[in-house]
Amino acid sequence: MDRQAFTLRTCFYLLLFIFYACSSTDDADLTTPNPAEASEQNVGDDNPSEEGDPNDTSGGEDESNDGASDDEATAGNSVSVTSDCFWAEKTASAIERLESQTALIGGRLYTFAGFTHSLEISAQTEILDLETGTWTYGAPMPVAVTHMGAAVVDGKVWIVGGFEGDHPGVAIDAVQIYDPQTDTWSAGPALPSPRASGAVVYLDGALYYFGGLEADRQTDVAELLVLDVDQQSQGWQQMADMPVARNHLGGVVYGGRIYAVGGQTGHDGARDDLAVVHAYDPGTDRWEQLADLPEDRSHFEPGIFTLGDKILVAGGRSDAEYADDVLIYNLQNDTWEVLCELPAPLLAPVSRVYKEQLYVVNGGDEGVCCPLSNVWVADLIVD
Repeated sequence: MDRQAFTLRTCFYLLLFIFYACSSTDDADLTTPNPAEASEQNVGDDNPSEEGDPNDTSGGEDESNDGASDDEATAGNSVSVTSDCFWAEKTASAIERLESQTALIGGRLYTFAGFTHSLEISAQTEILDLETGTWTYGAPMPVAVTHMGAAVVDGKVWIVGGFEGDHPGVAIDAVQIYDPQTDTWSAGPALPSPRASGAVVYLDGALYYFGGLEADRQTDVAELLVLDVDQQSQGWQQMADMPVARNHLGGVVYGGRIYAVGGQTGHDGARDDLAVVHAYDPGTDRWEQLADLPEDRSHFEPGIFTLGDKILVAGGRSDAEYADDVLIYNLQNDTWEVLCELPAPLLAPVSRVYKEQLYVVNGGDEGVCCPLSNVWVADLIVD
């Protein structure tokens, strides 16, 4: 009997051990989500505690703003983008302006310089907190320019070239760097020569400046210049020219390639808007032609950005007409379509997406005559 009792006790404890072991395994499966599922659950979450500090200006990529031109885009992030295109007006900026430049960093939308009425320049920096909807001022640009390129590098905004002063401005070779953390400006390595109306992007530790105008304000530039930000003393180095020299073009990056979109030829004299789109591969130093825009278009430089594997273009000019729509380009199948109609035909508005909301800020209503201070927002569905 003692041996039988011992055997029964042993079996009981063995079964108890197995029960607890299985329960622990099940609990682990419930409390440790798949990393991919966890990432998907956080996308678009409006809970500030999940999104991080809205005042953070570290330049880290916001998941709800995947691949915006302010951050380096990544390959393999395919999304579908739709919208009811219902525009709500938010608190306007203090300055009516157009042809400014912009950057989206840590939940804040920065607007730099630009033309006010009568093509007079403003040096002011305005900052829209996208969490609260409030505007504040930042340090003004030391050398106020329009027609400049802008790119975010490690949380700092690089402003490259541009026309200095009121219209008609003078082309400069200066590079100005704004630090949102300290609200201060510093100088970067100058371009090899004065130029304006080019595009600049940041990819894999290097800045790329392409296209633009020479100092005569009429001669188009095809040059592609690259600056290694870790070896700035080497200055800007020339790479393969763009196939079509042009200015007032847009530039973005995605999947290790650089995209040059639209633009115009000429400026103060004869001019012609273009529909051409090219992609540059830094690994091969080669350009490739892609599907044209649906129509000729320029003057959308502050309103072009990436969202996943899509390029969005807000407003601009098509020869004698001003664009009243937002275009979307599918990088996977090389096609363009219209995403939304804008509230007005806008020349050079600022545009970005934050937490699945499309922002359109400032711009010229029907051209340079009428700079605006409006802020419009439309909801997007991003899957």
